[in-house]
Amino acid sequence: EKEAIIIDEIADLPNIIDEISDLPVLKLKDMLKERGQSAHGTKSELLMKLALRQLTEDDISAGKFLLSDMTVPELRELKTSLGVKGTAKNKSSLVELLESCLVKA
Repeated sequence: EKEAIIIDEIADLPNIIDEISDLPVLKLKDMLKERGQSAHGTKSELLMKLALRQLTEDDISAGKFLLSDMTVPELRELKTSLGVKGTAKNKSSLVELLESCLVKA
């Protein structure tokens, strides 16, 4: 069952990317900067960052996972994958940094 959820989420990536793929690179960079993410990379990398971000926001909103349940290495990998800027000294500050970028207001 857990594998099916992961496969479903991965299947959503092309749909999300397709929705934003026609946007110019400058717009994609602006969207990433507004969300506190790194705006460096190729258009493909920018699209992937935005798509991952959307999936993560949706999962958090749906209660599929809690950042506080993740390990520090997992949190760091998520931060890097999403291109979130900022530093964190410990797990709680890392969770806070990611939540400030991911949790929809």
